[in-house]
Amino acid sequence: MKNKIIPILLSVIMIFSLVSCVGAKKITNEEAKAILDELLPKTTEINEIIWGKGLAVEPGQDGILTTVTAAQYRRVAKDVPYQSTEALKAAIAEVYSDNYISTSINYICFDGVSASLEDSNTELYPRYRDNDDGELIIDITNEGFTLTTVIDTSSVNVVSAKGNKQTLEVDSNNGRIKIVIIEQDDGWRFDTPTY
Repeated sequence: MKNKIIPILLSVIMIFSLVSCVGAKKITNEEAKAILDELLPKTTEINEIIWGKGLAVEPGQDGILTTVTAAQYRRVAKDVPYQSTEALKAAIAEVYSDNYISTSINYICFDGVSASLEDSNTELYPRYRDNDDGELIIDITNEGFTLTTVIDTSSVNVVSAKGNKQTLEVDSNNGRIKIVIIEQDDGWRFDTPTY
């Protein structure tokens, strides 16, 4: 009896695995365009916060000190809508997937990372933190990148579907690019960058 149960269980597991991979239904190009049209305007601001120029600094604070080689944090301006890492994380979670946040964005924005290289030790400091008073602060030595990608949502083509993920191709000013979106319990989110 025991010898018969194991093969049956393995067969059931394999069937469920196949159904989850094969059973994914591609959304239409029109549905994909509607999703992009809703999410992309939000990512413009969020991308600038994460990878671009970052949030504005409260006036009247010191600029970059040349005698300091590590991260240098200053308070974020009081008129910025995000006054804590919690509020900033909530805004990011409205456009990017839990997976992409945990595997990429958190390292850049909130956690930082230490990496030991052959010739030197490098440390990536988190771009944002809360100070001891609970105020959001930003590393002013991280100048960010100039973000130039503009996506044409009318050119979207759904290439494939797997599970709750849809792979899209879309025209941009930097050529044709692939974007992955994922359907979470709280709606569609980008699972890849859009900058």
